[in-house]
Amino acid sequence: MQHFQIPRQPGQGVDLESMVREELLAQSAREAQLEVGGPEVLLPPKAAEVLALAVHELATNAVKYGALTAPQGRVHVDWVVEPRAGRPWLRLSWRESGVRVAAAAPRRQGFGTELIEARVP
Repeated sequence: MQHFQIPRQPGQGVDLESMVREELLAQSAREAQLEVGGPEVLLPPKAAEVLALAVHELATNAVKYGALTAPQGRVHVDWVVEPRAGRPWLRLSWRESGVRVAAAAPRRQGFGTELIEARVP
């Protein structure tokens, strides 16, 4: 399994688009299945670590249960930076298309959801 590497040099940021794209490709997505983009965002290493966990969990779920289970499936990830209380906040959107979700599928909150909700404001 391939993992995105977080730089360890002071002052060096992590490019959000590269991080998201590399994680999805590491999870066996094909480039044609991805739509990834937004304004350029360099994340501080600590923020990148937390967000990388969330992206990894979402990508894993897309491979197991979502859009990446089918060749026609697509993952759309985009983001904007919005001001909140005088500071920039990142709003990231993850959407999947091209697959049907079974109406009778169990809907429970798993570890991944708890991880994302607890770690990513």
